[in-house]
Amino acid sequence: MTTISVHHAKEHPQALIVDVRTPVEYAEVHIAETLLAPLDELQPSAIAERAAGRPIHVLCRSGRRAQQAAAKIDLLGY
Repeated sequence: MTTISVHHAKEHPQALIVDVRTPVEYAEVHIAETLLAPLDELQPSAIAERAAGRPIHVLCRSGRRAQQAAAKIDLLGY
């Protein structure tokens, strides 16, 4: 599990990229095929299931929310 910037996310096409920003932020700019899962609505088990063994990369605007989301997903042992 890693947190990455938007620029680095494009370099990992096999990974499930989870964007934990708000829907408004996501609408302004996002990476195609990125899963929107706002931090306050995050369901870590659903994220892990959707990843289906692929690496998970979490992103947000500054990194704080991505770290929080990554910690929640890590609790599942992913």
